Amino acid sequence: MTQILCFILIPVFYVGALIYGAQSRPRFDTAEARMLRWLSVGLIGFTVLFGSSLLFWAAGPLPAEINTELDAATLDFLALPMGRAAPAFALVTLCCAGALATLWSVPFRNLLARFAFRSGAFQPDASTNVVALVLAFILLALIFGSQAFINEGLVAGEINIEQLLLQAFIFLACAALGVGYPMRRNERQTFARLGLRLPERTDLLFGIGGGVALLIVVILGGILWQLFVTPESFAEQTAFAREFAAAFHNLPLILALAALSAVSEEVLFRGALQPIFGLGATSVFFALFHTQYGYTPSLLLLFIVGAGLGMLRQRYSASAAIIAHFTFNFLQLAGSMGG
Repeated sequence: MTQILCFILIPVFYVGALIYGAQSRPRFDTAEARMLRWLSVGLIGFTVLFGSSLLFWAAGPLPAEINTELDAATLDFLALPMGRAAPAFALVTLCCAGALATLWSVPFRNLLARFAFRSGAFQPDASTNVVALVLAFILLALIFGSQAFINEGLVAGEINIEQLLLQAFIFLACAALGVGYPMRRNERQTFARLGLRLPERTDLLFGIGGGVALLIVVILGGILWQLFVTPESFAEQTAFAREFAAAFHNLPLILALAALSAVSEEVLFRGALQPIFGLGATSVFFALFHTQYGYTPSLLLLFIVGAGLGMLRQRYSASAAIIAHFTFNFLQLAGSMGG
């Protein structure tokens, strides 16, 4: 247990120190921000090692001393086919290259600001914006790499409330630190920057209505999806989603997932990131964050969901987006439980 906590907490504190440093050194291309660059390089280096380890696990049998210490389920998890390891390694490497380009190439950052993030307020020379983009690339790399380990039967069966709380805490802490709390903003200013407020009548009305509307869009998209693939392909492509939903077989766990994911993801994506990166880029990032569902048309549906939540954030508040996200999650999972 101690080893697991260290494995989780050390990277969390490392990232926290990086975000804190970005807040205290506003301009990125200065001598004072040199430490930020090298801290970021260290994080990228660890991510490259993670990507390389995928090829290591796939290249041959595990060492005998490992085989004797692990149970059958863990050994099955680590039995990684090269057909999944190689593409995952390529994606991890591509993300790390993007992170390095963000650190060292001003033209690259200017290009992203002009085109990819033009609907946001991304500043190529602002330390907080540059570090946020580097961390986005790193998070995508970790997601793509972890995707290689999703096997049949190895999905959501072990998800518990502790995991949900930990992820929510990390997301909320990153969002708060990223917008300058408590260094540059107090509580009131932080809530205002994140678009959070006590839900008003419009937040409740359009939040609940938006969540229902997005769920209908996803259901209709799933029906359309089935028209273009064979039943076998559709069943294979949606296997993870079905098993994930089936893992939440009781109402308290469904409520916990719906609430924690809605609050933490909306505060991070729509509250902290969208004003910087814009609606489109944030919606793409949100969809890619959910690649555990596979590289299927579900990513397009998730992009639409993210864009809908982002429009609620722009038009009303992040609180409305949280309500819509909760409504979407709860109805979808509760419906799966009833089925």
